[in-house]
Amino acid sequence: MYCADCGAKMTHDRSIDCRYGRKSKNEYVCSNYRQRTRECSMHYIRVPVVEELVLTAIRRVSEFARENESGFALKVRQATDTRREESAKEAKQRLVKSKRRRDELDGFIKKLYETYAAGKLPESQFELLVVGYDAEQKTLDAGIEVNQVGNREVGR
Repeated sequence: MYCADCGAKMTHDRSIDCRYGRKSKNEYVCSNYRQRTRECSMHYIRVPVVEELVLTAIRRVSEFARENESGFALKVRQATDTRREESAKEAKQRLVKSKRRRDELDGFIKKLYETYAAGKLPESQFELLVVGYDAEQKTLDAGIEVNQVGNREVGR
């Protein structure tokens, strides 16, 4: 759950208050308030209230599904299609970013080799940097392959 005002996560507080007349806590509290930042004031919601809200939502959806089966199926299909499109878009963005980084690393390696060949870089540093760049490129290539296969499957 997230705070409606600042968007921070709500954390579960089950602390025990041993003072006379005080009850133990069972509530969700805004994490910005818990961290004593001044980004948010004291926001909390008790667990039984959350449970009742969730149960009410489940009942409403169940009732809608029973009364309007085809409409419910249509809404589920639309939501699934939307998520699939968003996922494909994110995968495509990751693919473009990975390819761009791979090309950037190619340029770094070429410049590094030229610097080494000109005698401006010791062999030990050259080898260390090339190994690091090579490992990153292999990781990127594996990710690119996975994203390309995933994009082909989504496009079917």
